[in-house]
Amino acid sequence: MADSSAQLLRRRADALRLLARRMEGVAPRQLVVRCGTDTWVGPSQQHWQDELRRCVAVLDRAAEDTRAAARRLEHQAEQIVALAAA
Repeated sequence: MADSSAQLLRRRADALRLLARRMEGVAPRQLVVRCGTDTWVGPSQQHWQDELRRCVAVLDRAAEDTRAAARRLEHQAEQIVALAAA
């Protein structure tokens, strides 16, 4: 029983890490690089870049929070295994 609970937590942790990697690869990150002054110039261009950077910052925080949740799940799985072995 403990092994299956620990395995479930580890699978969930793996899924969270995958989600974090996907968050890091989403479009706003790529758009920040592509919307420089060679694309267009002016206040709307600066507003667009600022908004994209805010979106990327939110995604960065979400990815880190997701990784932290994965670490917590891994820790819980380790505790379950340790308790079962005791």
